[in-house]
Amino acid sequence: MPRRPAAHALPISEPVVGRRRGRPRRVDGPAVTAAAIVESGLEAIQSDGWSGMALRDLARRLGVSLPAVQRHFPTKDDLWRACVDRLVAERLERRAEEVTDAAPADQLIAALRAQIERPSLEPGLTAAMLSDRSEGDDERLAYLYRAVRPALDDARSRLNRAIEAGVMRPVDTDVVVALLGIGVSSLANAGPALRHLFGIDLDQDGQRDHFARTVADLLMFGLRGPAAPGRAPAAPSEG
Repeated sequence: MPRRPAAHALPISEPVVGRRRGRPRRVDGPAVTAAAIVESGLEAIQSDGWSGMALRDLARRLGVSLPAVQRHFPTKDDLWRACVDRLVAERLERRAEEVTDAAPADQLIAALRAQIERPSLEPGLTAAMLSDRSEGDDERLAYLYRAVRPALDDARSRLNRAIEAGVMRPVDTDVVVALLGIGVSSLANAGPALRHLFGIDLDQDGQRDHFARTVADLLMFGLRGPAAPGRAPAAPSEG
């Protein structure tokens, strides 16, 4: 019996490598620097605290993939530490740029002015870090405290120099540093309340300077007793 001719075989298509059905896979996208991620992380902490600093959300905001962010910071904790390091480094850098041979009173006023200016530029950031109560907050806050220790020691040193120079009477410097580091920062973060309740606008250089000088006068001379010789009380400044 004659063999029937074989049917024409359809060509077999080569599989398409890397393709699959459904939503297309996102490519890695452009590179991103660690500095840009830290900047975005600080903005997230400032607005929504620790819970708002999701790596996936940061990647979306920066227009890159999640792996592109995780190459620099594998976890949120890694990014948190980098954000803290950035803040502390900027603070110490500003301190190093100040004139160190100024009179102790002027150094104190300059330090206060910087303490007020920083939160007004980054409202809510310091408060968000200090008020962190999410899971793992003990470890994060412990890192924050260790990181800011040099800045605290510098503040104590400035106060002790002012005391030794007779500009301030002897006081518990830890209490004063807490007042300046947390209290003044919190006041500066309350910009709208200060404007509406007291007419104080810390966004204006003149009023910020007046605020710093008034706090310095309170630290140096207190609320009672005769004014120090040759020292006039701080006068209000126009915006």
